[in-house]
Amino acid sequence: MRKTLTSGVAVFLGASALLLSGAAQAGATENTVEVCGFYTAGGHAYYKHCGSIPVGVWVDTWDNQDELWYCAPVGDDRHLGPTSKISWASHQQAC
Repeated sequence: MRKTLTSGVAVFLGASALLLSGAAQAGATENTVEVCGFYTAGGHAYYKHCGSIPVGVWVDTWDNQDELWYCAPVGDDRHLGPTSKISWASHQQAC
């Protein structure tokens, strides 16, 4: 009886591990999230506008000297510069 119970637990644990690993793999491929707004990648700053109307985007720099504003059209994904220079960006209003 003890051998059967131990074997049953081992089978249950093995099946559980397979189900969990399969769920993690499925979630990794199915849960792709679109990045909108300010984001960084590879040491560079970007702003992606996902809205339905053009908006003005304010770009803030670390030194507060070379800040800029631009009108982002719908779907715009713009490189703003290196993260050593760009600290943040956000939309302000329609343009």
